[in-house]
Formats: sequence, structure tokens, C-alpha cells
Amino acid sequence: MNKPGKYRQELRIQKAEQFHGPLPRPSDFSQYEAILPGAAERIVAMAERQAVHRQGLEKKVIDSDALQALVGTVFGLVIGLFGLGVAGYCIINGHDWAGVGIGGATLVSMVSAFIYGSSQRRRESKGQLPTSR
Repeated sequence: MNKPGKYRQELRIQKAEQFHGPLPRPSDFSQYEAILPGAAERIVAMAERQAVHRQGLEKKVIDSDALQALVGTVFGLVIGLFGLGVAGYCIINGHDWAGVGIGGATLVSMVSAFIYGSSQRRRESKGQLPTSR
């Protein structure tokens, strides 16, 4: 049997704060300033420099990715035209089956690469795949 008064009820309240960002909380700025005059301005300047640096790196990555895509497209075009040229050469010189095989393989590989690349970009834009960087 339970005796009255045997159990004690207790209420506990716990508070947690979390802050994330390049700058401290506004309430912390006054404490930094009190300890070291001018510290708040230096902290803001440091965050601004970091933002400019990060944006510069992002621009380099975007420019590099664009150049890489262009070079890949040009090389893909050259390889595809070469494969079709070899296929045409084979057909003109009486090697019909070899020409059809080379030409078919060239077209199939080009179309499948295009479809794969398009589906990758579509999934990446929807956030389903991590980016390469």
C-alpha cells in the first residue's frame, strides 16, 4: 500500500541557448567591448573579410565548373565526330558492318552520356545528390 507523503513531486526547468553564426550574439558585443575597447568593430571587420574571402572562393569554383563543362562538351563533340567519321570511312570502303557497329556504338554512348548527365543535373538541382565539391 502507498503511504501518503511518501512520494515527492519535483519540477525542474532547464534552459539551453545555442547560437551559430560568424558574429557573436549582440549581447556579447558589449562584453567584448568592455574588456577590450574596439573589439566589437574588429570582430565585425573580421566577419566581413571572411565573407568576401568565401564569396571569392565560391566564384572561383563556379568559374572552374563552367570551364570544365565547356571543355567536356568540346571534347565530347570531337570524340563523337571522330567516331562517326571513322564509321563513315568504314562504310565508304566496303566495311558496312564495322561502320554500322562503330557508328551505332558512338551514337549510343553519346546519347547515354547526355541522358545520364541531364538526370544527374536534375537530381542535383532538386537536392537529391551531393555536389561534387
